[in-house]
Amino acid sequence: MNHFMLPSGPSSSHSPSSFGINAMELLINALMKLGADRRRFQAKVFGGGHVLQTQLSDKNVPATNILFASDFLSTEGIPVLTQDVGGHSAREIYFYTFSGRVALRRLAPTGLDPRAVLEMSTVQVMPVSKLQADDDILF
Repeated sequence: MNHFMLPSGPSSSHSPSSFGINAMELLINALMKLGADRRRFQAKVFGGGHVLQTQLSDKNVPATNILFASDFLSTEGIPVLTQDVGGHSAREIYFYTFSGRVALRRLAPTGLDPRAVLEMSTVQVMPVSKLQADDDILF
């Protein structure tokens, strides 16, 4: 499981795993060292919510992270089984490593100022894939 803040950046100023490109390579390499077969990799993508009290700009970090994750997985040939991305809620993720199932809970936004409320009403959210009855749980 990875949680990154930006797609890429200077590794000298932060932990390398803070950046998507490094986090993904570290995860893939660690799995392969443990004997994982890269051809069997699958992904479930969550996050990219606009949860900070900042205005959207040309450098929209959440959208950039969503695009990075999508592009990276596509380039690496790793299929995305399900995703829940975008919006304005933080997410609490429970990943059950034995089964591969995920439970997700969207957390209520806190302390939004009127500009953020207006912004939320005008921003489009990326669609969420449909889940199968025996698949991940969204609550």
